[in-house]
Amino acid sequence: MVTFSLPGRRAFLPLLSLLAGSLLASCASQTPAPAPQATAAVSTNLTAGLGNGVNLQPSYYNGGNPNFGWSLMKQQTKIKTVRIEIEPGYVSQAKSWIAQAKSNGYAVIATYHELC
Repeated sequence: MVTFSLPGRRAFLPLLSLLAGSLLASCASQTPAPAPQATAAVSTNLTAGLGNGVNLQPSYYNGGNPNFGWSLMKQQTKIKTVRIEIEPGYVSQAKSWIAQAKSNGYAVIATYHELC
């Protein structure tokens, strides 16, 4: 029967240090990557016409009666859509949240969450 024995961990430390040092040295000597080439502008509409948006979770604040800060949101002109998360017990209030968002000119995505 033939058995092999490996040296202890201490024997590998100098070898590991040597390898790490040579890897770091080789990284430093590489030439920089070339600058990216200019490409033609491509227009893609990944938002299906909804534009940029924000997520609102009004169920968690002030008993479902938060100050949405519509005037502050309007200062961020890229915001076109609000996603309103509706939790169980807040469905009747959600009607008001949706109406407020629409009256302030935002598209609405409403999601309802109920744990099974």
